[in-house]
Amino acid sequence: MQSIKNIIRVSIKQNYLNAWQVTDSLLVFNQKSGTLSLLDDLAAWLLLSFSEGKSKGDVLHELQPHSIDAAYLERSIAEVESLIGEPAEKPESYSQEYAPYLISRPDDTRLKEGFFFEISGQIFQFISSDAPFFAECSKLFSNRKIEQRDTVQVQLEVVFQEDHYELRCNGKVKAKINHYGELMSHLMDAIQMMIYQSRDYLLAIHSAVVVKDGCGLMLPGLSGSGKSTLSVGLISEGYQCYSDEVAVLRRENTALIAMPLPAAIKAGSWELLETRWPELKAATVWKRQDGRQLKYLALPEHVSDDEFVTVRRIIFPRYDADCAAAELKELNALDALKKLIEAGYQVRAPFTEQKVEQILYWITSQRCYSLTYSSLPQAYQKISGVMQ
Repeated sequence: MQSIKNIIRVSIKQNYLNAWQVTDSLLVFNQKSGTLSLLDDLAAWLLLSFSEGKSKGDVLHELQPHSIDAAYLERSIAEVESLIGEPAEKPESYSQEYAPYLISRPDDTRLKEGFFFEISGQIFQFISSDAPFFAECSKLFSNRKIEQRDTVQVQLEVVFQEDHYELRCNGKVKAKINHYGELMSHLMDAIQMMIYQSRDYLLAIHSAVVVKDGCGLMLPGLSGSGKSTLSVGLISEGYQCYSDEVAVLRRENTALIAMPLPAAIKAGSWELLETRWPELKAATVWKRQDGRQLKYLALPEHVSDDEFVTVRRIIFPRYDADCAAAELKELNALDALKKLIEAGYQVRAPFTEQKVEQILYWITSQRCYSLTYSSLPQAYQKISGVMQ
């Protein structure tokens, strides 16, 4: 893995933007949106130029003598303008630490209702008067169930109103849901959020994590990239579940925080996995907020929540049905960082220079790869070769 050196803080007039030069790129943290961007040399120059007050016409005039692809230039300008301009309303994933349900307390008078389960040291209580949904949740969390407790950290309740459902966290409404089929994805998102937002984390990445012999394999990617399909397949090959959707790094040592929730399997992967997990065939079909269908699979094997696990390899999977043979390519540190940002993440504010250095040191300490696959056995073979 190529080492990242010479991290230099760069001054930008917009005080809500923090920037660091990292070799030939510029890493920018936008305090307003809570987002990270890794700019190449052209986009970095554009940002500094716009920051100094130059107009779009000014920079186009300065760039006229250079042979720059017009489409590439327009994309770079749009990327920079989105950084400098007023952001749209913060997505919940970036503002959730200020949400009321994260600081409210459970209702102790209701501790005899529902069922209790534990994930990553958090005690949850689930309550619902909707019998079918209650039964579905009880089944999915059967391997995490615990006895009734006198205190809990998180009280989750699904309430049916006249024309919609409400998902409540510690008595506060987190979401209003119009369709029954979307309830489960909202519930899973809420559980994930309540786990990692309660911890002192450095970075939360949209990634599956599996573990073998105490070593973590991170599989980051956008929804639909094949990360859940690959992680569930690896579990059937002897790996253990550590997290299906979010990889969370502890701030003090970049070790992982366990979140072994049921795996969310998209429709395109059901047939591929049903031979190894026959219970998937009869599982209930749910919907994400974007309308995509999925099923949830309770995974029997999980690493102890207290087990200290660090990342050994990072593999960015991409499922391609037309791929004749699985292809594994090693990535340099900057390409890996760019892919992590593209996969989706959240950083804990404030984002300081020390945290930037910690993230960069962490990424350069890993060996990172991209993996394109259509065959699970071929993917396992490639992964086994780099996990030795």
